[in-house]
Amino acid sequence: MAIDSTDTLNTSTSDPFPRGRAILFLIAGLIGIIFAVDCFTPAGMPVWVFYLIPLILTYQAPYVWTPYYTAGVCAVLTPLGLVLSSSIPGVPPWLPWVNRTAGLVMLAVSVYLIAQYKRLTQTLIKTAALDAEHKALQLRETLLLKNVQDVQDLYDRAPCGYHSLNSQGMFVGINQTELDWLGYHKDEVVGKIRFLDLLTPESVALFHQQFPHFMERGLVRDLEFEMRRKDGSLLPVLLNATAIKDPEGRFIASRSTLVDITDRKRADDLLRTSHERLEFEVRERT
Repeated sequence: MAIDSTDTLNTSTSDPFPRGRAILFLIAGLIGIIFAVDCFTPAGMPVWVFYLIPLILTYQAPYVWTPYYTAGVCAVLTPLGLVLSSSIPGVPPWLPWVNRTAGLVMLAVSVYLIAQYKRLTQTLIKTAALDAEHKALQLRETLLLKNVQDVQDLYDRAPCGYHSLNSQGMFVGINQTELDWLGYHKDEVVGKIRFLDLLTPESVALFHQQFPHFMERGLVRDLEFEMRRKDGSLLPVLLNATAIKDPEGRFIASRSTLVDITDRKRADDLLRTSHERLEFEVRERT
């Protein structure tokens, strides 16, 4: 970003704080005192040198115009003080003017150096502020990235399966938990496999029956499906889903959660077997 030298300092003429006003009063007072002393001092005395004191003080002033205005006032008062002061007998009249001319050159050089130093200081301050802001942005980006990674990890490593299907029933998203259950890699599933491709024939019939109603209603609860893993084994799941729709109500994708109910099915089978055995024993005894 280019930095305009006129913008590196605060050019506002309003007083931002009392300290700036106090410095201006001090500079004006010193200039008045030096001019009064110069007027009552013989012309050969280089009283103009003291004008460098208020000029140096302009470095502390918060206004960009202060060094130039101060130097301009001092440049006017330097020859005026010579005109109003008395001459020294025996001193050539041109010598004080040479002295004052050198003083004007010194004032010009001084104001240039002070102005450049103020600009350099303000540039360094702005650079440091930009660097601090850049580091703060980097820290914020790092924290945001960590939050994104945490959310992604929570999605992928959740204790239940998550997936999203488009209107054709194709996987458009799936978490790592569900992939681990099924034995697939993500690039084998997303955009390549439909949900019903992983279902048993009985579950395929249920999917064809429920999916059109789901896209219309946008909600389905506690549907039991049997999915076939990559190795051919079966995975019984309980599915709940909500629909993502555009502002016009058109279906975009599903948000589905799967719960592995293998243990529940096994317990149901054991309970059913136990009941059948008990009924058989009762019939045998009667």
